[in-house]
Amino acid sequence: MRLNFFDVLCSDIFESKSAGFKGADFYNMGVNATTDLSIADVLSVLRTIENKQGRDRSMPKFSSRGIDLDLVLYDEVVDRKNNLPRSDILQYNFVLAPLAQLNPEGVHPLEKRLISNYL
Repeated sequence: MRLNFFDVLCSDIFESKSAGFKGADFYNMGVNATTDLSIADVLSVLRTIENKQGRDRSMPKFSSRGIDLDLVLYDEVVDRKNNLPRSDILQYNFVLAPLAQLNPEGVHPLEKRLISNYL
């Protein structure tokens, strides 16, 4: 599989407290990219990167981890099977802040409001 990601933009790195458990602080960032890959292929690429970086999938969902890559939006696609748009965009500032920084005029596909309005 070719990694066809273009026009890559990265947000600042945001430090946040662990959510849902006691643990070390997390460092979060967002990445915008253009791609001709399907949703399934993007998710496969993200999982492959996590695996190559030693992601331990036996750990509980709410635990410290070295890497966690999530597809948060894919254009304005609504795909419940793949959790798009990601359900926790508006729930956690560590998801919302990088997204709003990268897409200040971006509209949430379900809410139909500017993402930056939720900060």
